[in-house]
Amino acid sequence: MRSHLFSTIALPFLVSSVIAASWGFNDASISIHGKKVGVGGGVKEKLIENKSLPDPISLGESDTLKIILTANKDKKASRPHQAFLLLREPKSNLDTSFPLSVKESGKGKVELVCYS
Repeated sequence: MRSHLFSTIALPFLVSSVIAASWGFNDASISIHGKKVGVGGGVKEKLIENKSLPDPISLGESDTLKIILTANKDKKASRPHQAFLLLREPKSNLDTSFPLSVKESGKGKVELVCYS
Protein backbone atom coordinates (compact mmCIF):
# COMPACT_ATOMS: atom_id res chain seq x y z
CA MET A 1 0.00 0.00 0.00
CA ARG A 2 2.79 2.38 0.87
CA SER A 3 4.58 2.01 -2.51
CA HIS A 4 1.28 2.56 -4.34
CA LEU A 5 0.72 5.81 -2.43
CA PHE A 6 4.26 6.99 -3.20
CA SER A 7 3.85 6.32 -6.92
CA THR A 8 0.51 8.17 -6.94
CA ILE A 9 2.10 11.24 -5.32
CA ALA A 10 5.45 11.13 -7.14
CA LEU A 11 4.17 10.61 -10.69
CA PRO A 12 2.47 14.02 -11.11
CA PHE A 13 5.50 15.71 -9.55
CA LEU A 14 7.92 13.98 -11.95
CA VAL A 15 5.77 14.76 -14.98
CA SER A 16 5.54 18.45 -14.06
CA SER A 17 9.31 18.69 -13.46
CA VAL A 18 10.04 17.15 -16.87
CA ILE A 19 7.64 19.56 -18.57
CA ALA A 20 9.07 22.58 -16.71
CA ALA A 21 12.63 21.85 -17.80
CA SER A 22 12.79 22.03 -21.58
CA TRP A 23 16.13 20.61 -22.75
CA GLY A 24 17.57 21.10 -26.21
CA PHE A 25 20.82 21.92 -27.98
CA ASN A 26 22.43 24.42 -30.36
CA ASP A 27 25.80 25.01 -32.05
CA ALA A 28 25.79 21.34 -33.05
CA SER A 29 27.67 19.59 -35.82
CA ILE A 30 28.37 16.05 -36.95
CA SER A 31 31.54 15.12 -38.81
CA ILE A 32 32.86 11.90 -40.28
CA HIS A 33 36.48 11.45 -41.23
CA GLY A 34 38.21 8.44 -42.68
CA LYS A 35 41.60 7.28 -41.49
CA LYS A 36 43.30 8.23 -44.76
CA VAL A 37 41.35 11.42 -45.48
CA GLY A 38 43.36 14.63 -45.42
CA VAL A 39 42.47 18.06 -44.04
CA GLY A 40 39.12 19.28 -45.38
CA GLY A 41 38.08 15.76 -46.40
CA GLY A 42 35.19 13.79 -44.99
CA VAL A 43 31.66 14.94 -44.23
CA LYS A 44 30.56 17.77 -41.95
CA GLU A 45 26.92 18.78 -41.38
CA LYS A 46 25.26 21.27 -39.07
CA LEU A 47 22.69 19.68 -36.72
CA ILE A 48 19.44 21.51 -36.04
CA GLU A 49 17.22 20.50 -33.13
CA ASN A 50 14.10 18.52 -34.17
CA LYS A 51 15.23 18.40 -37.81
CA SER A 52 16.64 15.40 -39.67
CA LEU A 53 19.77 15.55 -41.77
CA PRO A 54 19.00 15.97 -45.48
CA ASP A 55 20.64 12.63 -46.34
CA PRO A 56 21.54 9.54 -44.27
CA ILE A 57 25.16 9.29 -43.23
CA SER A 58 27.01 6.01 -43.69
CA LEU A 59 30.00 4.97 -41.66
CA GLY A 60 32.75 3.02 -43.38
CA GLU A 61 35.61 0.94 -42.11
CA SER A 62 37.96 2.98 -39.87
CA ASP A 63 35.73 6.10 -40.01
CA THR A 64 35.46 8.41 -37.02
CA LEU A 65 32.12 10.00 -36.17
CA LYS A 66 32.22 13.10 -34.00
CA ILE A 67 29.30 15.15 -32.65
CA ILE A 68 29.81 18.46 -30.88
CA LEU A 69 26.96 20.46 -29.32
CA THR A 70 25.93 22.85 -26.56
CA ALA A 71 23.16 21.52 -24.29
CA ASN A 72 20.47 24.01 -23.25
CA LYS A 73 17.90 24.04 -20.48
CA ASP A 74 15.19 26.64 -21.01
CA LYS A 75 17.36 28.15 -23.80
CA LYS A 76 20.34 28.61 -21.43
CA ALA A 77 23.59 26.62 -21.75
CA SER A 78 23.54 23.97 -19.00
CA ARG A 79 24.98 20.58 -18.13
CA PRO A 80 22.39 17.79 -18.18
CA HIS A 81 22.59 14.90 -15.74
CA GLN A 82 22.80 12.50 -18.72
CA ALA A 83 23.14 12.94 -22.49
CA PHE A 84 23.30 10.14 -25.08
CA LEU A 85 23.70 9.64 -28.80
CA LEU A 86 21.22 7.04 -30.05
CA LEU A 87 22.16 5.20 -33.25
CA ARG A 88 19.60 3.05 -35.05
CA GLU A 89 20.13 0.64 -37.93
CA PRO A 90 17.11 1.29 -40.21
CA LYS A 91 16.63 -2.19 -41.68
CA SER A 92 16.62 -4.18 -38.44
CA ASN A 93 15.52 -1.26 -36.23
CA LEU A 94 18.23 -2.24 -33.71
CA ASP A 95 19.66 0.64 -31.73
CA THR A 96 22.39 1.42 -29.23
CA SER A 97 23.35 4.49 -27.25
CA PHE A 98 26.64 6.21 -26.44
CA PRO A 99 27.14 8.76 -23.62
CA LEU A 100 28.28 12.28 -24.41
CA SER A 101 30.86 13.92 -22.19
CA VAL A 102 29.39 17.30 -21.20
CA LYS A 103 31.18 20.13 -19.36
CA GLU A 104 29.57 22.53 -16.88
CA SER A 105 29.31 25.05 -19.75
CA GLY A 106 26.97 22.66 -21.59
CA LYS A 107 29.58 21.90 -24.28
CA GLY A 108 29.32 18.23 -25.13
CA LYS A 109 31.03 15.78 -27.42
CA VAL A 110 30.95 12.14 -28.44
CA GLU A 111 33.49 10.49 -30.72
CA LEU A 112 33.16 6.99 -32.15
CA VAL A 113 35.75 5.10 -34.17
CA CYS A 114 34.49 2.28 -36.39
CA TYR A 115 36.54 -0.88 -36.69
CA SER A 116 36.05 -3.77 -39.08
